[in-house]
Amino acid sequence: MLALRSGAKLAVDIREPRGPALGTAILLHPMMASRNIWKRGFVGIMNESGVRTLALDFRGHGESVAPASSAEGGVGYDELVGEDIPAVCQAARERWPAQRLTLVGHSLGGHAAVASVSSGACDPDALVLMATNVWVPKDELHPILRARKTAIARACQMVTRATGYFPARVLGIGSDNESARLTEGWIGWWQSDAWTNSDGAIDYHQAMQRVTVPVFGIASQGDRFFCTPACAARFSKRLPAADFEVVRQADDGDAPPGHTELLTSAKAVSAWRKIAAFCARPGAR
Repeated sequence: MLALRSGAKLAVDIREPRGPALGTAILLHPMMASRNIWKRGFVGIMNESGVRTLALDFRGHGESVAPASSAEGGVGYDELVGEDIPAVCQAARERWPAQRLTLVGHSLGGHAAVASVSSGACDPDALVLMATNVWVPKDELHPILRARKTAIARACQMVTRATGYFPARVLGIGSDNESARLTEGWIGWWQSDAWTNSDGAIDYHQAMQRVTVPVFGIASQGDRFFCTPACAARFSKRLPAADFEVVRQADDGDAPPGHTELLTSAKAVSAWRKIAAFCARPGAR
């Protein structure tokens, strides 16, 4: 457990490779999930490839504890970007100073990592973005998908305001509920057509241009709504040093994995191996 000055306590699961570690990867989970989602095969592939993994529970998720001061409305995006990710990065730097350090994020974890790096809150050696984009109308060019996202944002807002949080567990769409602040945050991006911090002082889309570390973005053709390859590509290509790839077929020859399946299904093992190889490259500071 990593204790922060704010009172937050972050649960981090460290897994070592069998042989010498070739790199260190901090794993950042998506919304409505916890660090346990990485254990469905992904961590094993990373460790087999020589990559040490640190799977983080964002505060308010899994076993991580938010400070009492965040009780009203729960945890917000700013805390994940400005405190949680930098704290784990700093701890990893101090413990393994000579290792290449990569942030690997899926969906929320991916864009929170970009926001943290682009705002100068942390300084990894590389980024991996799995099924990562931010829901803003300007990036969703498909009119039907844009209309569906508008409807979902409104529905999520209504449910959140009625309950005081987003009840993912009751609805059967995730292992972890989401706070009102985090839910209202992404809905606000959709409504304002801008990805910013809570007070609007940082425009992360503009700040992305300052990210100079190597980036590997990957999306799946089977993700037809939450993060289509077109949306993921538009997001990744704002980063100066980004390579981007699309999974077009599952490893078993079946349809390509969906949004969460890119992280959890054996259909995506070949993609996981590419991510592991990227994380194991030489290139520490």
